[in-house]
Amino acid sequence: MITGTINSVLGLIVFLGLIGFTAYYLLNGRKNVGNFISAITNKILWFVTLILFITTIGALTVHSNQIKLKEARTELTKSDKKLSNLSSDYVSIETQKDVKAEQKDTHQINQSKNNDKIKAETKRLNHLITIVKSEQKAVGDILSQSADLKNDENILSEDKASIGKLEQKANNYQSLNSYKKESKNLLELISVHNKREEQLKAVATTLKDKNLSAQDKSQLDKLVLEIKKAKKASDIEDKMSEISIALENAQSDIQTKKEVDDQRAQLDSTVKSAQSLLSDAYISAADKTLIQENIDSFNKAQTLAELNKASQKIIDNTSKVKANNETAKAAADKKKRDDEQKRIAEEKAAAQTSSDSQGNSVVARGAYSTNSSGWGVAESGYCFYRPSSKRYYSSVANPGNYTYMTISEAQGLNGSPGHSNGSAHT
Repeated sequence: MITGTINSVLGLIVFLGLIGFTAYYLLNGRKNVGNFISAITNKILWFVTLILFITTIGALTVHSNQIKLKEARTELTKSDKKLSNLSSDYVSIETQKDVKAEQKDTHQINQSKNNDKIKAETKRLNHLITIVKSEQKAVGDILSQSADLKNDENILSEDKASIGKLEQKANNYQSLNSYKKESKNLLELISVHNKREEQLKAVATTLKDKNLSAQDKSQLDKLVLEIKKAKKASDIEDKMSEISIALENAQSDIQTKKEVDDQRAQLDSTVKSAQSLLSDAYISAADKTLIQENIDSFNKAQTLAELNKASQKIIDNTSKVKANNETAKAAADKKKRDDEQKRIAEEKAAAQTSSDSQGNSVVARGAYSTNSSGWGVAESGYCFYRPSSKRYYSSVANPGNYTYMTISEAQGLNGSPGHSNGSAHT
């Protein structure tokens, strides 16, 4: 283009020069030759000048066209060479055929003198260059994505094999659209597979947790079976969404159970204190039922709120029951003391009666004898009776502690023979 501009400027200069030369010649000719040059001679001179001008313009135009043709051929050669030097890697079979078909006519077109035809061919070659580069980039991006998926630690062996086939096909595919569609579907599925495997690992870890509830475990087991059966990427993604929710709920329940167990352990002494009341001799049936219900509620609590509520009831009711037990114990102790005092009084009365009876028996029935050891020995048909134990003996170490009477009298008082010991013999 620059060369054409320069030629046009040169042509204009030559043209102006010719006009100047003609004007100068005509003026000088009139002065020098005067009347010798006729009107016909002037017309011939003008005619020659016009021919010279047209010839010059034509020559300049031809020269300019030749330069433009040369430039167009140079651009076509460059584009052809550039297209030929491009690698055929990752280029579709369709595009490779188009390149060969187009370049087949390039040399012939380049030899023609039709500038527009040459430029049109250059444009077509440049368009093919753009297509080739675009396909190479698109396939390169696909292979880069497939490489990332293949290196994922969760990839299945069959998915890795599928990626291998996809990579092999990168240099032998029919069209970019078909290859991109096939690649997209496959890589999306493998990507979902990888994510699924990663999620299944998280589920497996949760399923091993000792704090996992039976309900959460059943739900996760069910979803794991369903997602393994799913084949479409959309179906797998739907199940992954369900598992994410179930997994989140399970982990939340596990955390809650851990917190509840920790709190339960801290409240263990409170529960043991309540349990000890159940064996208290003075607890009433109603209080025993109340404490047992509180303990059962505590053991069944699933949340911190339920646990704290149950423990507070245990604390409140334990305090009340302890107070009730103390009152019952005090009443029982008082009754025991009253009964003991009554018993002692009865024994004293009985002893006095026996003493009086014994005094009378000594006169009427005779007295017991004393052996060499100082023991009292009852006569035949008589015994030493002790009212407190309702036992009678034939000989005793301290006769004063017993009532001397006939055996039939002792039996009448519900007495029975006592066992021999260090202070009495039967």
